[in-house]
Amino acid sequence: MEIPAVIRTYIDTFTPAALDAWITTFAPEGTYCDPSIPNPVPAHGLKEHFAGLFAGFPDVTFELVGIDAISERIWVWRWVFHGTNTGAFRGRPPTGRRVTMPGCEIIEIRGDHVYRAQGYDDRLTMMG
Repeated sequence: MEIPAVIRTYIDTFTPAALDAWITTFAPEGTYCDPSIPNPVPAHGLKEHFAGLFAGFPDVTFELVGIDAISERIWVWRWVFHGTNTGAFRGRPPTGRRVTMPGCEIIEIRGDHVYRAQGYDDRLTMMG
């Protein structure tokens, strides 16, 4: 199955420099969620939410492990996060430590937009 353009754009633009382009992949009613947040973040709140991650890890990269189709509308992006904690993150001061953490996102698309993204990562790695 061919990878939809919106999935490719979602993956390619999930960087500090392209955060605005990443947000445009979401439908107006789209949401993002992961186990570290109590409620899904609506599309209009994504910039503020991820600006904190990128401020804490300004050199972050996501190494592509795989992109897997579950159905025509559901895709899984498997990645490895690489970044150095040189900025404050979630109210904590920078540690200066390099983090390598595996994870994935289940991405549901509707039409040409992301309707829902559910992220999962190795929380124990981040907490360490």
